[in-house]
Amino acid sequence: MKAPLPPDESQRLATLRDYHILDTGPEAVFDDLTILAAQICQTPIAIISLVDEHRQWFKSSIGLAGTETPRDLAFCAHTILNKDEVLEVNDARADPRFADLTPVTSEPHIRFYAGAPLVAPAGHVLGALCVIDRLPRQLTAEQRAALRALSRHTVTQLELRRRARDLGHEVAERRRSEEALTESKQFLQSTLDALSAEIAILDESGVIVAVNAARNRFARENVEVTGGEGTGANYLEICDRSQGECAADAAAVARGIRAVMAGETAEFHREYPCHSATAKRWYIVHVTRFGEAGARRIVVAHVDITQRKRVEQRLRVSDTAIKAVSQGVLIAGPDRLILSANKAFTVITGYSEAEIVGQNCKFLQGPLTDPATVAAIRQALQNATDFAGEILNYRKDGTAFWNELTVSPVRDEQGRLIHFIGVTRDITARKEAEGQLEDLHRQLLATSRQAGMAEVATSVLHNVGNVLNSVNVSATLMGDQLRKSKLTSVGKVAALFREQAADLPGFFATDARAGQLPGYLDQLAQHLTAERAALLGEVEHLRKNIDHIKDIVAMQQSYAKVSGVTEVVHPVDLIDDALNMNAGSLDRHAIEVIREIGAVPPIEMDKHKVLQILINFVRNAKYACDDSGRTDKRIILRVQRSEDRVIFSVIDNGVGIHPENLGRIFNHGFTTKKDGHGFGLHSGANAAREMGGRVSVHSDGPGCGATFTLELPIAGSRSREAEKAAVPTPLPLASAA
Repeated sequence: MKAPLPPDESQRLATLRDYHILDTGPEAVFDDLTILAAQICQTPIAIISLVDEHRQWFKSSIGLAGTETPRDLAFCAHTILNKDEVLEVNDARADPRFADLTPVTSEPHIRFYAGAPLVAPAGHVLGALCVIDRLPRQLTAEQRAALRALSRHTVTQLELRRRARDLGHEVAERRRSEEALTESKQFLQSTLDALSAEIAILDESGVIVAVNAARNRFARENVEVTGGEGTGANYLEICDRSQGECAADAAAVARGIRAVMAGETAEFHREYPCHSATAKRWYIVHVTRFGEAGARRIVVAHVDITQRKRVEQRLRVSDTAIKAVSQGVLIAGPDRLILSANKAFTVITGYSEAEIVGQNCKFLQGPLTDPATVAAIRQALQNATDFAGEILNYRKDGTAFWNELTVSPVRDEQGRLIHFIGVTRDITARKEAEGQLEDLHRQLLATSRQAGMAEVATSVLHNVGNVLNSVNVSATLMGDQLRKSKLTSVGKVAALFREQAADLPGFFATDARAGQLPGYLDQLAQHLTAERAALLGEVEHLRKNIDHIKDIVAMQQSYAKVSGVTEVVHPVDLIDDALNMNAGSLDRHAIEVIREIGAVPPIEMDKHKVLQILINFVRNAKYACDDSGRTDKRIILRVQRSEDRVIFSVIDNGVGIHPENLGRIFNHGFTTKKDGHGFGLHSGANAAREMGGRVSVHSDGPGCGATFTLELPIAGSRSREAEKAAVPTPLPLASAA
């Protein structure tokens, strides 16, 4: 895109001509500034560019052939539009102003540009001091400030040059030039001293002509490497004399310097170890040349990369450990596109890492994937919050599998989202076992209703009791193993990374916990692999027992009787029947029974189901009173009407219920009895729902007794909700996909 003309174009051009600088020969002071700009900003190209009517002309350039380009193709034509800011183009291909320019699409293939305007004292912008790279990048604040300072110093040199010409007095001109040169050298030295890199400037023979403060410190502290020599010593001879572990790298650096000196290459880079007696250290050396027209100078800059090397090594170890765990691990960007996946994830899903990277996780969804769970995951991602849940996903071959998924966001020190970490676990075997248990549960309920509660107790439950004990042992073992699972430790590692996201290199370099991570992750991988093998063994054992129970149930079904018929029954009669069936036991345990009967009408119900629920309530109340050790054991049976519902209540003054158990007391398999099976209350809750009612429990805590309540509708027919509850919902399993 062609840059517009500045509003002061005519005055700007007049000021530029007044300097008489265009088309003049190279000058060392300007060459020094360009090489310093390239060195500070670590770019291969630096230019002092002056923009006239039709072109930008290079007073000094490093790393770029030619002396001028058309103004229409010049980045600097845009820089002169704003005298107060550095123009920084991080990626020219992504900037519509420059993407189609020839210097971007062809040689020199410019990707990065930063230009500081050269502002004359009158305020007119003459051109720019710019740095250029062939790769996208971004200046640091320190580099940007240094570039502005160098641009001001360039204008100072232009002013000195014009004044010297205007004064025409040789002695005065020399004095001013010497002063400017001294100032320039002082400025250059101060700038070099401010840099953390260790810099030495060599002449054409390799003699050190200047060093910065960092280089002096390194020479003093590492005499065994440098010989303690500084300015005046021959750098190449120091490299040639090097012995021991550093000898090979020193010789390679010397060869690189000589190649740059001879013009065989424009620059040289090498990473090398430089260990001391007390520390392991790594450096990278950059060698560049400047001063093409005059005396050549070689800049040798050493940058300490020890911290980076340590971080890279630890990241490699951590990455290897993460890829070894049996759980699938995904890392995605803020745009939710996958950046990497470990081997376990590819094994679980059947997709290769190449097929996964760059994708959104929607490719795992299928026809039976729950939309509500997908919406919950999407909401968590939008809000950048944690998610934990289960979802039915699909492998590459189309088979379904249950996925236990956790997703955690990772933020930087400013709180900005930078990554998502997802951990997946294939729990299909567990879900299949749960589904088979649920099928068995429904079969037992049906058999119970057909054969009658007494017949089930003496036949099916008698026959399957031993097998159910084995099932319970397996289920308990699986539950204990899952509760003790170390899977949450992966989340802790993710939380640790998230906590240290602001400065991961610093964390790995200084925090003792970082050094423990590789071993910890290796142990975690071994533990989770062993845990998975144990769970699979229990699942197989559980399947065999379930098959055995199914055979027993099928055999007992031949004795079943038809049930499920509703009839009109008075609630008081059910209270009496429940008490009569428990009368002997209540008398033996010296429990006082109080009946509180309200005005209630007869209702149409499945008498067998309601009686089964009430008998279970009364028996539990009896056990609670007996276990309390009280002498005034009491059970109240209450029936009353509340609008369009009849409410049965069984109230005891027994041991009570701990608050944490109230929410799960009707769950399948939950019991507080040593010899309990967790079947009665759960089956009663299901039966109540099938009749359009519900069960509930209340207790003020241990020692405060409990109240179990059954609510039933007075209407003769069940509600649509009850009909729906009576139809089992099939569990989507991988085998059904």
